Amino acid sequence: MEGTEFLLLLIGSLEGTIEGEARLQKLTFLATAEYKIQLPFEFARSSYGPYSGEIQYSLKEMESAGLLKEEAEEYISIFTLTEEGKREFNKIKRKFPSENERINNLIERFGRKRIHDILSYIYGRYMKPREEDVIAHDVS
Repeated sequence: MEGTEFLLLLIGSLEGTIEGEARLQKLTFLATAEYKIQLPFEFARSSYGPYSGEIQYSLKEMESAGLLKEEAEEYISIFTLTEEGKREFNKIKRKFPSENERINNLIERFGRKRIHDILSYIYGRYMKPREEDVIAHDVS
C-alpha cells in the first residue's frame, strides 16, 4: 500500500477530515505498530513522539494532486478531502478491504481520543524515556 493510499483511507474513514498533523502522524505510527499495516513511512523519535517527514511530503503531493486541502486554524492544520479525494477514497476502500478494516479498528480505538492521551499511550508502550529525556530535579 502506498503512503498516499493509506492517508486517503485514514482521512476518509475520519469522515473526510483530520485536525492536526500531530494526530495524523501518531495515528499513522499506531497503524504500523498496533495494526501491522505495512507503509513506506519511517518514523524517527522527536520531541513530540514518532514523526515521519515522508508523511508531510505525501500530504503535499495529495494537495498538489487536488485530493486534499489544508487549512490552518489557530496553529492547527486541518486536512480535508476534496470531492476528488472522496472519490479516490471510495476506490481505495474497495481495493484494500483488510487495511480498511484495520484502519476502522484503529479509529474506533484511538480516533476520538485527545492527542495528549494518544501520546501518553505511545510513550508508555513504544518510547520509554531515555537518559537524555529525563530532567533531573534538585530536591534539596
